[in-house]
Amino acid sequence: MAMEYVYGRVRGRRARLLGPEMFEVLLREDLASYENILKDTRYGKYISQLKSYSGVDLYIVAINRAFTDEVRKLLSFLEGEKEKLSLETFLSRWDLYNLITVVRGRFYSVSDEEIRRSLFPAGVLDELRLKELLAEESALAVAERAKIAFKNLPFSITREAILSLRNGDLAAFEYHLYSSFYKRIFTLRVHPLIKEFYAFTIDSKNISMAFISLLSGNRPSHWLEGGKISPKIRKQVMLMEDPEELVTLVRRYVRFEGEFSLTRLDEIFERRFYDEVERGFAVDPVSFYAVMEYLWRLEREVIKLRTIIYAKSFGLPREKIKEVVHV
Repeated sequence: MAMEYVYGRVRGRRARLLGPEMFEVLLREDLASYENILKDTRYGKYISQLKSYSGVDLYIVAINRAFTDEVRKLLSFLEGEKEKLSLETFLSRWDLYNLITVVRGRFYSVSDEEIRRSLFPAGVLDELRLKELLAEESALAVAERAKIAFKNLPFSITREAILSLRNGDLAAFEYHLYSSFYKRIFTLRVHPLIKEFYAFTIDSKNISMAFISLLSGNRPSHWLEGGKISPKIRKQVMLMEDPEELVTLVRRYVRFEGEFSLTRLDEIFERRFYDEVERGFAVDPVSFYAVMEYLWRLEREVIKLRTIIYAKSFGLPREKIKEVVHV
């Protein structure tokens, strides 16, 4: 009976997701009109409550907080500890993503504004904690701050990881974090779907680490176990010396079109996982698949909204934005 209840609650909440017509309106209208456009959506009440914010910050903070509260509601619907842990484990990837994003940003001297645009405070590293990390001036200081200040992260920042970063080896630093994170994931008693998701993300991370190594003038030397990439392709990657060679391989085997970026690479592998979620939901809708299907749609909605808002703030035209955001 518990999952029937969850299915009913999620089904009702799915009806509140924004449709294509809303995104068409947002693409067409100016950023200044978004408060009025979004007032009757789930984001409206958050926008009206944030009196101390304005402009882009108003919308981004409202969207982030709306997402966080919705996740809390989803967790409250679940009665089984396994299902709750599964959902929390799925969301924990954002902590790994956020820390690495800040470290990469500092490592490559990216501006604070550009780093902030990429962050998604959906886990332990909330708005305030991410602000603390952004106050640090170097990649090493960010990592050391996170290691000392935040004890409940879903991965360990080991001495080896810190040493790698101190020596300027970003790929090795990321490898240590990923290894710690995935080692924990695969020991947890979670729904098999969650482990399937992380098998896909391991493939993305292996390519990301190889790309970073090649950009630094080094051959790839780290590989995470548990993914779906074949040993044959792995051998090819580990022998590469040119990042363009890796990009060519990715385009061939992953059907990557357009400008190459690590963010888009993550999206492609995650889309493969979502195809499995859709198939599972179609076969067995009154199950944990219903929760994952809804959460995935919610995440895509939030990411799409954030992308449109940032793009509008840069003055990008509608058609240019549509090349990135599919509505």
